[in-house]
Amino acid sequence: MRWQLGGLVALGAAAMVAQPAAAGTLINGWNYSVDPGFDGIDNGVAGLGGDYEIYGLGIKQQGNHIFVGINSNLDLDGKVIGSGRNAKQVGWGDLLFDFSPSSKFDTGKFEYGVRFAPNDNNVNSSKNGVYQNVTTAAIASVNYGFASFNAVKNTVDNLPGNPVPGMGDLVWNDAYFGNRTKQVGNVIGQGTEVSDVVTLLSQNQLAALGFGTIPAFGTIGSNVFGFKFEIPKGFEGDFLATLLFECINDGITLKGTARPVPVPGLMAGMAVAGAYGLWRQKRRKTAAV
Repeated sequence: MRWQLGGLVALGAAAMVAQPAAAGTLINGWNYSVDPGFDGIDNGVAGLGGDYEIYGLGIKQQGNHIFVGINSNLDLDGKVIGSGRNAKQVGWGDLLFDFSPSSKFDTGKFEYGVRFAPNDNNVNSSKNGVYQNVTTAAIASVNYGFASFNAVKNTVDNLPGNPVPGMGDLVWNDAYFGNRTKQVGNVIGQGTEVSDVVTLLSQNQLAALGFGTIPAFGTIGSNVFGFKFEIPKGFEGDFLATLLFECINDGITLKGTARPVPVPGLMAGMAVAGAYGLWRQKRRKTAAV
């Protein structure tokens, strides 16, 4: 299923609106990926609806910004696992954008990545940002997490009926994830920073943008938040966006398409051309009187 998350350019102005190429989970301009509410794992047990449960992810392109909404039970800062000297803040990985979906997730190579929350990101770990030419790092082992996707699947398999864990628009055993016995890269290990501006959004701010409606999600988690970032140069085409916890106790992937943003010079030129055309038309009418 392909989604166009961009807009139409009218003469003299740009009107950026989301346009679906096919019917589906597009509501209020948001492209949604919905995750099952049974496959998050908390305290080594799946299906409890605990803190490490993701219910959905939404992405919307508007103007020259990408808006991201997250529906989960985990707050932005994560939570402390363990106690005393072994206490560890375990939270969110980075949002990874793959514009070459024919490649495998386990290569750890992505065109873009966005850091939006505190984690063990190895690049400028003290601040959020947008990065290009990303190589991921696997940090689940130091976050009381699972060694691989297969380890997660084996835990979820213990549920009645042996359900297959979900991954939003994909499943955990989708071929895209490659070798599921390998350690999973879930944060930015290396990359080139293209912007240090990632603006956090509250649940109310997202609601004002049309995010988080019940028709989109069967369950609304206890923590709904998001962020926006300016679209970097080259951020266009079909993509898979994947988000995992630091411990990979749950994760989600969204299929989408980003439309190119008209450059300001081109838009200004179109506006001038439009105004000039109207002036000439008016002049011809005046001359004909």
